[in-house]
Order: sequence, then structure tokens, then C-alpha cells
Amino acid sequence: MAETNSFILVENERQLASYAGLDVVQRQSGLSAQATRISRRGNVRLRTALYLPAVSSLRYNPQQMAFYARLRARQPSGKPGVIAVMRKLLVLRYSLWKNDCAYDLHYHPAHLAEKEVAPTA
Repeated sequence: MAETNSFILVENERQLASYAGLDVVQRQSGLSAQATRISRRGNVRLRTALYLPAVSSLRYNPQQMAFYARLRARQPSGKPGVIAVMRKLLVLRYSLWKNDCAYDLHYHPAHLAEKEVAPTA
């Protein structure tokens, strides 16, 4: 929270990811285009502070484990998956702060969507 100034400088998740330097950019010049990478233009201390919680959540949080497994199935290298988890944790923290609610491990938005849909007669 200290590195983000209590989210005063950002208005949405995309700005927050850009502030942290976790936004994806593609380097290109003319007709050549390189692989996508994180921009690293943001706050290096915030990225550093997010690394260990991301690795820890990969060990203990089943939702993060499943997310990481899906990413590893597409790409054999593990580092982009850890960076994606870092971004996910940052956006999750922002969402919890913005909505003023506590983290619920069993919260799943798809289950809420199923409950809100009116039953068909």
C-alpha cells in the first residue's frame, strides 16, 4: 500500500499495472516484431515487493495454482507465469481496497453469476 500511495495515482487496473511496470508491451520496428515482455517502466520496488507473495501464493493458494498451471501448459518457461500471478495479486489487492471488502478464498464470480440468473420455467 505504501508503494502505491493508497492507489491515489491510479483510476483503474490497467493504470495500476502500468504504474507497477507489469503491463505487456511488444517491441517492434518496421516489419520486425519481437516477443511481448513486461515494460519494466514502473515502480521497481513494487515489483520486488510482489515477487515473494506471488511465489508463496503459488504454493498455498489453489486458485493461483490452477491459474499458473494453465499458463505453464501454454508456455514451458515459468517466469512469465510468476509475473502474471504478480499482476493478478496486485489487481486483486486494488479490487479489495476499492470495494472495501476482505479476501475470501472461496469467492468465485462464476458461482455468483449462476445464482443471479433467473430460473427458466
